[in-house]
Amino acid sequence: MNIKNQSWWNRTLQRWLGYGLVLIVLLPLLAACMGDDDDDEPTAPGAGTTPTEIVATPTEEEGATTETEAPSVETPTEAEPTAPEATEEATATEAEATPTQQTDVPTLTETEPAVPGDLPIDEQMSWLLAILNAEEAPTAEEVEPRMHPSFVAAITPADFAGQMAQLGQSGPWEFSGYFGEPVGLDGTAVITSNAGQLQVLVGLEVPEPHRFQTLLFVPYSEPGQSFESFEEFDSWLSNQAPQVSFQAAEITDGTCQPIYTHNADDPLAVASTFKLWVLLELAERVAAGELSWDDELPIADELKSLPSGTLQTEPAGSSIALSTYAAKMIVLSDNTATDHLMDFLGREIIEERMAETGNAAMDRNMPLLYTQELFYLKLVASAAQREEYIAADDAGQREILNNLTIDFTQADPNALNTPIAVDTIEWFASAATLCQLQTELYVAAQSDETLHAIMAASTGANLDSETWPFVAFKGGNEAGVASGAWLLEHADGRLFSVTVALNNPDAGVDPNQLRTIIVGVAALLADAT
Repeated sequence: MNIKNQSWWNRTLQRWLGYGLVLIVLLPLLAACMGDDDDDEPTAPGAGTTPTEIVATPTEEEGATTETEAPSVETPTEAEPTAPEATEEATATEAEATPTQQTDVPTLTETEPAVPGDLPIDEQMSWLLAILNAEEAPTAEEVEPRMHPSFVAAITPADFAGQMAQLGQSGPWEFSGYFGEPVGLDGTAVITSNAGQLQVLVGLEVPEPHRFQTLLFVPYSEPGQSFESFEEFDSWLSNQAPQVSFQAAEITDGTCQPIYTHNADDPLAVASTFKLWVLLELAERVAAGELSWDDELPIADELKSLPSGTLQTEPAGSSIALSTYAAKMIVLSDNTATDHLMDFLGREIIEERMAETGNAAMDRNMPLLYTQELFYLKLVASAAQREEYIAADDAGQREILNNLTIDFTQADPNALNTPIAVDTIEWFASAATLCQLQTELYVAAQSDETLHAIMAASTGANLDSETWPFVAFKGGNEAGVASGAWLLEHADGRLFSVTVALNNPDAGVDPNQLRTIIVGVAALLADAT
């Protein structure tokens, strides 16, 4: 498979979808949520405001930093971006045509950094807080060395400096911590002022000087919904989507022991949450001594996908460690990272790994789609072509995929806002299967510090770290789909899994409800004996 018209694809990536990957400073929303009155509380964005599925998101996203997966507003955690309208200031330039420059980045003059730690993300967050809290507004010359070319393609240094100056007026801002433990280049920070709190999703380029590629500010507030019992939670959950699969379980001796379920064995679309299987296969190969996390894999143009993520802006041939691919796949729900790992590990091998974890929907998961293949089938292929793919048997579908020429020039960005074939062209799992997958990952992570760190890099919500010292999250989100999988280790040593998939083939699903789910359910689990 190959990508046609690469230069057009690069420009479209930045103009059409770049807002989900480069910079979204929601100043009108911030003004509404964070006025001058100190009593104002920030409100979480509602359904229909998500720039990615990321999220995404997520990412991801994703509750907070999800896939969503691509991500939701909170997380680009997803393999599924949402396309905002392009504006005149988002001029079409090619990040690929501009080699990564070893730019001299200004250093901080403060004796004490705003963010402790020596990771690249710590240094960049310290710099960001310094310019937000500076007496004088930042200048374009001051901020430009911190901006990756793909970042500059979406917003000029002067405009970025102006937005930071405007945001700084709601300060002073203080660092309140990360959601999870960042793995060096990517993570979600929380910053606080008298006006409220913001999540700051950060994604940095791989080589030095680690400039910003993703910078997403989102008003943050705790979910207002709480639950007195699982019965009350179930009543609420049933109204979130027409198709729901949910399970809360305690993991003992490597086995999921259900505590509360709602159609837990029903396989539903899970979007980017499927990336946990890619992570498991990679971790197992490392554990077997076949691979090392330090092994490097070059970026290939033909494996670049759409956002969420940042690796699609790296020049072809750039060698990147497998650990970095994996971390970006989980923290930013990076689709290009995912497709590179799937191609490297082998599509059929990952399918076998899915089957071994008891996935009862393998007839719908085979062939296991690369993210770029899913995008093409949903955004470019005609309805007739999609129906031809859906109607084909496994061998026929593989032949169709092998003969695809990935060309996004005819893609319809409006299609991203409407559910398309979420019950046929997707990645599928039940809540119970996701628990078993998490169990295997957790067992593997006990003897692998790198895997443990990658899993703990995203939490999906702001949970009390004293009660829950270890939280691992991966979410998924596209129009009509929101999913989340959490591992929660209690301070007393108990280990829990919370997994959910929400599907609506006819309308959108609010990914922000993932955070309500995990905060509410975690409180119920903490009280359980």
